[in-house]
Amino acid sequence: MADTRRCWSLVLLIAMAVASLGTDCGRAPRGSAPSELASIVVRLNSVTAPDPPPELAEWLSVCLRRMNDANNVEPSWENYETVLMDETAPNVFEARFNYVPVGVVHTMVVHDVNECRRNPRDGIGRVTTGVTVNGTPILLVRPASGSLQFWILEDGEVRSDPAGPGEG
Repeated sequence: MADTRRCWSLVLLIAMAVASLGTDCGRAPRGSAPSELASIVVRLNSVTAPDPPPELAEWLSVCLRRMNDANNVEPSWENYETVLMDETAPNVFEARFNYVPVGVVHTMVVHDVNECRRNPRDGIGRVTTGVTVNGTPILLVRPASGSLQFWILEDGEVRSDPAGPGEG
């Protein structure tokens, strides 16, 4: 009887150890290495743009449909799922995230309806300026994709500069 209890205790201990490798936020893959998490606010300071001339109205409509007629962000830590941004002040839009890994380079794409108005033929409304994370301007743009790149240091500082992580 003692051997059976010892065996089950060992099985339970191993199961608990394996379960502890996962995360409890439901957003990171199970079994991934544990990481510190940070809360961040992605902010877009948009610049109002007038509607384009009537001959570009159909282009504008397509661009707005592609981005669900709302400013949004597609972040890497959310598997590039579209997250709508809330207007917190005139032309200021925010999205809050509570489970962003620290010490990892992140990318995101930010879409702005005003960019659709400025450049409707582009069709995507992607912006690379006017975006901050926790108040830090996001300056590093990946040329091939136009996505923004940043990382969070262990002390919570957000960095996005050409020097790269751990430098500058």
